[in-house]
Amino acid sequence: MDILVTGGTGFVGKALVDQVILGGHIAHVVSRSSTAKSQGQLIAAPAAGELFSAELIGKVSQIVNLAGESIGDGRWTDARKK
Repeated sequence: MDILVTGGTGFVGKALVDQVILGGHIAHVVSRSSTAKSQGQLIAAPAAGELFSAELIGKVSQIVNLAGESIGDGRWTDARKK
């Protein structure tokens, strides 16, 4: 099974990707960073307004979205909460 994981280079994402691979599946890890490291197959995040390739979407059977702000990086100010 091919699984697309956004946020797959973060704390929780790395653990999920490891489990996906241990289960014999393929993890496609989306990252905005060209220097990110992952056990899965890294895919560059599409630019704003662009989409993933139809070929990739045709392979993927599940999508897990873990992208977002880390809850442990800094104070939770009103601006950050928004």
